[in-house]
This record gives sequence, C-alpha cells and structure tokens, in this order.
Amino acid sequence: MLSADVEVLRWPSSMDDSLLLQKLHLDLARLSRVARFLIYDDAHFPDYLLSVLGDPDHAFTRPAGSSNASGFCHLRIVDEGLFLNNIYLAPEYRRRGAGRKLLHDTILLLKTARHVSVELDVHESNMRALAWYRRLGFEEVDRTTWLFLGTPLAPESQPGICLRSDDNRFSQIYSHDLHIGTRIGRRAILNGTDFAERLGARDFDEVAARVPAREMSPRGVVLETSIRLRADVEQVLEELAR
Repeated sequence: MLSADVEVLRWPSSMDDSLLLQKLHLDLARLSRVARFLIYDDAHFPDYLLSVLGDPDHAFTRPAGSSNASGFCHLRIVDEGLFLNNIYLAPEYRRRGAGRKLLHDTILLLKTARHVSVELDVHESNMRALAWYRRLGFEEVDRTTWLFLGTPLAPESQPGICLRSDDNRFSQIYSHDLHIGTRIGRRAILNGTDFAERLGARDFDEVAARVPAREMSPRGVVLETSIRLRADVEQVLEELAR
C-alpha cells in the first residue's frame, strides 16, 4: 500500500533540466507511430518546458531517490479537473510500482477539493498503457484519428496560408485568420483535412491531420488513434494506493 506522503521531487527550473526533459519526451515519443508529428523535437520545446516548470498549474515530477534521467510525470490543472500530459519511466526504473507511486503522489501535489476528475490521451497502439489506465477506472470519452496525407503536390502554398509564432514560439499555420494546424520542422500537423491541398512543398515535406474518429475522412493513411480517457480523481487515487 502506498504512503499518503508525497515522495516525488519537482523538476528544477533551468534550461539544462528543460533539455533533459526534452530528451525524455523524445524517448517516450519513440514508442509512438506518430513520433515524427509530435512537437517534442521542435527547437522551441525546451523554452516551453522552462516556461511551465515553475507554473503552479503544472507539476513536473520524478521519483524521489533516483536520477533525473529516471523519468517524469507531467500533470496540469484544466478548469475543474486535472490532465495527465505524460508519464514515463526509463526501462531500468519500471519496477516495484514506481509508476503507480509517481502518478499517485503527483496528483496529490496539484489536487484540491475542486478537482473532481482527471483526463488523459493514450494511443490505441499502446495496449499496455491503455490496459493500465482502464484498471485504474478510466473510461473512454472520445477518439481522434491521425491521418498521413502525404507530401504537398503544389510547389508553393496558396495565397492566404501563412505561419505565425504563438506565445511559446511554436509555428502555427493559418489560412488568413483561421488557425488550421502546427508546423514541426518541415512537417504540418493539421486540425482537419480541408486545407491540406493548399500547402506547398516549399514550406512542408509531409502533411498529417488529426480528425475526430466519428468524422473519419476517406483521405489519407491511418497512422494512429488517440483515445481520450476520464476518471474520478478519488477513484484513481484509491486504485493507485492498492
């Protein structure tokens, strides 16, 4: 049975720690079929990490008594609930309930009386993680499909397509004033398939899209399905403590 005392360490807020966290995110991403379309290898991702390491609405933790390279948990407050961005342990630390302890105590760091639920996204191909979350009481509430749409056919993007930096300096794709996706390196990750043909090869090498599974498009090749899960936070804590 887990102790009620918090036995995790918060990550310090420094650029060296942000760079190490980026490496761990990349290690985690290699388990995914959509690794090259995730934002973790963006040049500005360490700056984003540094901006949230000291944010009271975020908790980046690692197991106490281990090195920073052991892994991390990233939990954040979203409205009246908590959202688990990621939890990852290096293979040599996956023993003796380390993941259960890490998640349990990280929840305790952020949870208040108003936080009644916890949500997360998990890839359908990650069957081990999906089964673990379901044992903790998580239930499916939505699905998103990742589609690979190929390479742009036109040499130039059509008029109205432009790139703008957001507050975290990530490159966002717009059609006039409508946000349609994100650029990672020379890859485009669109919010749907409608604007894929308006992108040009000068700016992008590959195009993918995320679409609600219930609105599945006949276009593209399915890369992955992302499942949104939700659970009562008290139930999760109880199951983690067993």
